Amino acid sequence: MSVTNGRLMDGNDAMKPTLDTSISPEPSPATRILGALLGGAVGDALGAPVEFFSLDEIRRRHGPSGVTGFEKAFGRKGAITDDTQMSLFTAEGLILSRVRQDDADAGLAATAIYHAYLRWLYTQDTARQAQLIRQHGTCAVIDGMLTTHAGLLPGARRARPACPPCVRDAWGRLRSRSTPARAVAE
Repeated sequence: MSVTNGRLMDGNDAMKPTLDTSISPEPSPATRILGALLGGAVGDALGAPVEFFSLDEIRRRHGPSGVTGFEKAFGRKGAITDDTQMSLFTAEGLILSRVRQDDADAGLAATAIYHAYLRWLYTQDTARQAQLIRQHGTCAVIDGMLTTHAGLLPGARRARPACPPCVRDAWGRLRSRSTPARAVAE
């Protein structure tokens, strides 16, 4: 047996995946991005049950150390909020802008993020989904992977208290800006 390119080779030269347990001294950009998204999501899930509480209220409910593990929020342990959703949709917009950069002008990243935010809005406000598609087109609103993820749809979790005003505010901002770049910047 031998190891070649991180894979275990047996006598039949069959490739078998192995777990690379070595620690890289310098994480790759992809590893850093994944770590940032995962760390943000874990922090969001840990903080979701106490998000609008004062420090005194958190200590009263959870003791002097505060939250030390996943607690129930939105009917389940480890639930994320719209903060993680927006991070994921921003990342999706950046990925799609990178994928499509060969056909693009300088404003592609802002346009792709703008469309990603439209997709986030699509997952939050089912009553306005048809309106979103009429205003922006099917590709702009549905052309992404996250809109089909069941965990992000309204029925999958209750909206946190600040979410409905956020959604109304997002509608206003996206409708009133003259360009996607202005909408994303503001």
